[in-house]
Amino acid sequence: MLYTDPFASDFVYIPVCRRAGWLRRVAGGTFAQASARVYAAQKRLTAFREGSRQPDAELCSLVGSIPCFGSGLSHSPNDGVGMKTRWNGFWMVALAAALLLAAGCDEVLDDESSSTGEPGQTGQTGEPGQTGQTGEPGQTGATDESTPPVFSTATATETGEPTSDLIGSGDERVEAIIAELLDAPQVGTTLTLDGSASRNETEDDLTYSWSVRERPRGSTADMAQADEAVATFRPDRPGLYRIRLIVRAGDIDSAASLTFETLGCSEPVVISGGNITTDETWTSQDGLCPAFVVEGRVNVRGATLTVEPGTVVLFRDGAGIAVESGGALRAEGEATAPIVFRGTEEERGWWRGIYFETERPTNRLVHVTIEHAGSDAWATNSEPAGLTVARPGRSATLRLQNSTLRENSGWGMFAGRNGALDDFAGNTFTGNQRGAAYVDPRHMTAFDADSVFTGNDVDVVRVISGSLDVGGTIRSIDVPWSSEGFRVVDEDVVIEAGAVFEMRDGTGVTVDGPGLRIDGSETAPVIFRGSEPEAGWWKGVFYEQTTSSNNAVRYVVIEHAGSEAQQTNLQPAGLTLSRGGRTATVAELTGVVARNNAGYGIYIHENARVDAISELTLEGNDGAMTIDARHMRRMDAESTFLDNGDDRITVRGGSAEADGFWENPGTPWFVTGNLRVEAIIGIAAGSIFEFDNAARLRVDGCSANCRIDAVGETTNPIVFQGSQAQKGWWYGILLLETSGDPSIFEWVEVRDAGFDAAQTSVEPAGIVIGRGGRDASGNVTNSTFDNIGNSEVDAYGIYVHPNGAVNADICAANTFLDIDGPDCFLPEG
Repeated sequence: MLYTDPFASDFVYIPVCRRAGWLRRVAGGTFAQASARVYAAQKRLTAFREGSRQPDAELCSLVGSIPCFGSGLSHSPNDGVGMKTRWNGFWMVALAAALLLAAGCDEVLDDESSSTGEPGQTGQTGEPGQTGQTGEPGQTGATDESTPPVFSTATATETGEPTSDLIGSGDERVEAIIAELLDAPQVGTTLTLDGSASRNETEDDLTYSWSVRERPRGSTADMAQADEAVATFRPDRPGLYRIRLIVRAGDIDSAASLTFETLGCSEPVVISGGNITTDETWTSQDGLCPAFVVEGRVNVRGATLTVEPGTVVLFRDGAGIAVESGGALRAEGEATAPIVFRGTEEERGWWRGIYFETERPTNRLVHVTIEHAGSDAWATNSEPAGLTVARPGRSATLRLQNSTLRENSGWGMFAGRNGALDDFAGNTFTGNQRGAAYVDPRHMTAFDADSVFTGNDVDVVRVISGSLDVGGTIRSIDVPWSSEGFRVVDEDVVIEAGAVFEMRDGTGVTVDGPGLRIDGSETAPVIFRGSEPEAGWWKGVFYEQTTSSNNAVRYVVIEHAGSEAQQTNLQPAGLTLSRGGRTATVAELTGVVARNNAGYGIYIHENARVDAISELTLEGNDGAMTIDARHMRRMDAESTFLDNGDDRITVRGGSAEADGFWENPGTPWFVTGNLRVEAIIGIAAGSIFEFDNAARLRVDGCSANCRIDAVGETTNPIVFQGSQAQKGWWYGILLLETSGDPSIFEWVEVRDAGFDAAQTSVEPAGIVIGRGGRDASGNVTNSTFDNIGNSEVDAYGIYVHPNGAVNADICAANTFLDIDGPDCFLPEG
């Protein structure tokens, strides 16, 4: 039933501060006298209601001219039966008086400060709303007709904030008023609570604050629009609720309360299981009352099961719904009337869940809650979950929107290879045992960024090993993608900034055919990391075969990879581009952080095509980076190489076939093979080249202009040296065929060369210019040649072949130190 305040709904169970002033006016005398008079009047009113007496003058004069009791109070003592029937609720006058202190003038009253009962009680053992110990709601509980009960007091704070449940500041210029409810609501009905009639006679704007002060056990219902004049509330359990409104103008506030009791539920329909083969509709009871109880497995076959908004379906132990054989389940709830599928016991894994294996477009779960499911998997090759969408060998289509999957054993959702999630948006996965969801890679592009996946025992979305053959964007969700590895095929894919992938043991990501753009940002990089923080835990990211213009790797962190090489002719690495017999085109590598990987941080094969490489961070890897000669011109001077087993950039040899400039990357270039220049290449001052045993730098085989411009500075020379400081460790610089302007070497240091002669017509040397049958030209000045030799023949600092053209002072313009043979050789003439 409804308990409403006869004084404009402003107190139920306990008094309101400013009502004390009203009683002073209508009753006269001290508060103790007012209390006694009104309390006695209540007894006479009781007799009147029982028909044993007529209302006397004192009773009417006490009421005065305030017909605010919601009953059409008459002031005539001759109103007879009309008064008996219309004075319903007048006994509340006695309650108001009884709640006043017998002594005190300006103190206000508070029932809760002296009570040990539930919120709203003023006695010790009464039900909500009682002021005595054993009376029914609304009774004062006392049996002595002459002495009203006495209660503790409470006062407002200096700022006007109430210190008790309902008491405001007492200033009558502000009055909180809640419109009464006309009927007792059902569970789950959305109530409109209207405080817009609240009075404000100040110059300040009125603010509103609604709150729930009392609720049945187990209720979690809360206010919506709690700071507006009109709020909404949706009770979720049968029983008694008490709502409070505080209105404030400046530092003046006022409080009002509304109490109501929701109605209970009718008996639900019991469904024993079996097949649904003709269209069927499940309708809701009022509110959140269960409408159906399912006791076994229900199979929807060749028909559509429609579930109306607001319907609550309970499932007994092991029960569930399977949508198969052309069937469809259309459960479209509303934000204010969701559909609920839950267990008869609030226990994870109590029932089996809901399973789809049909491609009907009417398969829809919208504003649906599935909870307590996951007792068993629907097939041996699927996983327990609240919701299962397809399994290997079975197809399904489902629209899933604004739905909640919570407190399920296993996963919130399992979506197999042949499933399709259409219009996946605004869903919540929380409280599930194994994680939010376990899905095939093709579903990653269906997930939206606004869904919630947190609050599970393990906060991940697990991704089954397989192929991602659906284009689109993999969003940054609020938990990591826990991946068993996937291969991007058939369609271009984008990975959104902030996405996190936790790669499981030995897994990897491969791009084969279409494109993959990893599109992180400086503040929200894409992260690929091991599910265990251990170098070599997983395989790495591999662009194997792709020429898509979509390809780019921007602001990504790759760590803990390098468990093995992507192919037998490669090396382990965090990021690998291309391989033998394949071509991988990537527009740019920007802001890539490769750290704590076994093998290299980045491996770029000669068949890769990369337009720009910048802002790399290579840290804590076995080796920093390995590239081919063609990619040296793409490197910037801003990358960082720190604490790797080998901080150098390894150049495996190859040909620099396009004009470009080799920057000083801040770490040595480590050349392990035959580094060939077939174009015009400039080299930045301060660059250091370290050559492996028998490696070389040569300009040869030019089809157009080709040369090297190596111009250092007095205090910042360009250095070409062996990876070991040993005479004859590497061949040296070989200008065997150049064209156009001469190569330039100025402020250069050449060390540890002289391994052997590059051609039969030349000798071992730090630098060789020209050879038989080919012309070459070069100017060498202000350079130093040191520690050059060969154990079998003479080695030179500079050797000029007759076909070579050089600056006339080449032998005098340079410095020679520790040369086994002649310092400089020029042919006669």
